[in-house]
Amino acid sequence: MSTYALVVESSENTRKNILSILDQFGIANVVEASDAQGGINQFKQGQFDLVLADWNLPKGEGAKLVREIRQANKEVPIVVTTTKAEPKDMQQATQAGANGYIVKPFTDYQLREALDKYMTAATR
Repeated sequence: MSTYALVVESSENTRKNILSILDQFGIANVVEASDAQGGINQFKQGQFDLVLADWNLPKGEGAKLVREIRQANKEVPIVVTTTKAEPKDMQQATQAGANGYIVKPFTDYQLREALDKYMTAATR
């Protein structure tokens, strides 16, 4: 079974890095967006097994993105990427509906750990 991922990241370089890492793990079916509204639109058009979302999107829209995706789908794993690992920010992310987070910059191994932790065997 193929895994379909949505990557919402405002930095083009970081987005390319995430896509490269996902490809190494055999996740080549990836849709990209650079902002919250683009991510919401893409999510509504597809069936995704995973969402990797930048929490620090412009205008604080990471929270909006996570909330709207979670309202549309209660099951899809949402992993937030962030440069700030402040407890209050991570609490806000989980309250919005994120399953977990990874602090940028992250290694291939850290991303793989998050994938293993939040994705079910059925989606791999």
